Amino acid sequence: MQRSHIPRAFVRGYLVVATTAAFLLALGAFVSGPRRARFSEIDVGRINIVEPDGTVRMVISNREAAPGWTFHGRPVPGRSRNAGMIFFNDEGEENGGFIYRGRRDSAGVEAGMSLTFDQYEQDQVVALQYADDDGRMRQGLAINEFPRQPTLADVVLPRLMPEGPARDAARARVDSLMRQSGGYGHNRAYFGRDNDRNAIVRLADPRGRTRLRMLVDSLGLARIEFLDTTGAVVRTVSGAP
Repeated sequence: MQRSHIPRAFVRGYLVVATTAAFLLALGAFVSGPRRARFSEIDVGRINIVEPDGTVRMVISNREAAPGWTFHGRPVPGRSRNAGMIFFNDEGEENGGFIYRGRRDSAGVEAGMSLTFDQYEQDQVVALQYADDDGRMRQGLAINEFPRQPTLADVVLPRLMPEGPARDAARARVDSLMRQSGGYGHNRAYFGRDNDRNAIVRLADPRGRTRLRMLVDSLGLARIEFLDTTGAVVRTVSGAP
């Protein structure tokens, strides 16, 4: 039987056309197919929730893949990484999160959880926290307040500047603003349990000085304390008979 001869050029052309067609069909199925996927189980180190323009709005990650702190697009060193969830505002700046940790080593138990919400261009103004330092535990809700000046940018950006007169001047300006406002950020209210096993409500003035304290101590005794600006108790209302 005589075999038909097919030119090699034809074969090569056919393969190119067939491969291209298969690729385009697969691409079309991917683009026009369902945009929702369903999984019974998935293992992942990090998930980024982004807007259509790519702006990151939330990151869920393990500790190793946790995002570092960036401010105005510049990385800020020195913050420890924890597993959890970090929130970002409309401009892509971090504005709170939920993190957690817990382990036992030779020094004992070290554990904690924190759900925080940041003020725009400032730090945490609402914080729900638990901390355990080998049995010294506190847990509660903290309400914090920050002055109009200095802002978080005033405090952070000088740390990222190279050494020199410009950085020294920026730091001096921050120090001056902090002296005027009594420091950067103050706790105004706290409700929870402190390290001394007191169930406590603590209220402070705009400079963070505790002026009213209501508590039930570890023995079950209740009292209300009024304090002056130096922290001295000037009046006590006791619940004891």
